Amino acid sequence: EADTREEIEEHWKWIEEYLMPTLGGIDAGIDVTDYVECKIKSLCAQVDEAEIDDFESEKFKNAIKKFHKLFNVPVDEKLVTYYSCSYWRGRVPRQGWLYLSVNYLCFYSYLLGKDITIVLKFTDITSLERVQAYLSETIRVGTRFHVHDFSMFRNIEETYQMMEQLANFAAKKLLSEKGAFREEEYFPAVTKYV
Repeated sequence: EADTREEIEEHWKWIEEYLMPTLGGIDAGIDVTDYVECKIKSLCAQVDEAEIDDFESEKFKNAIKKFHKLFNVPVDEKLVTYYSCSYWRGRVPRQGWLYLSVNYLCFYSYLLGKDITIVLKFTDITSLERVQAYLSETIRVGTRFHVHDFSMFRNIEETYQMMEQLANFAAKKLLSEKGAFREEEYFPAVTKYV
């Protein structure tokens, strides 16, 4: 939908620039359909995210409930933020939500009857880097046993910085002596969800 021809051409240019190169590398027709559906859901989620301006909004409270329902984390685990993104399994992205809490990085996707659930403790992460993969910038999270690639973020810089800050916080907490570590000193309260 568009109001002007220029707006239509702008949208088409975006499709040619960001969608078509990836589609050219996908062989199976069903994979192309899955990818396009994931991308559309991602764009819709980004529009929804842009409307959130209050950290304690109703949507964030619902995300907290969903976070505790989906992942087997302690009841007192605090959700910091969440982002719409894609997780790459093979050559096809799976659209879902990345949840970042004080101690965990979690991802959940449910698409076409298949779900993916990933739960990583920040203390188990051995590498965290931004790489160019899958024709877009990707955040690669490594553990001793697996490598996980996440991409198609609305603001990859902000997401990466938040992940890095939480990973550093977890490492400092792990190395602290007898609970003398105070999280407020290293991890100030988030006041806005973007």
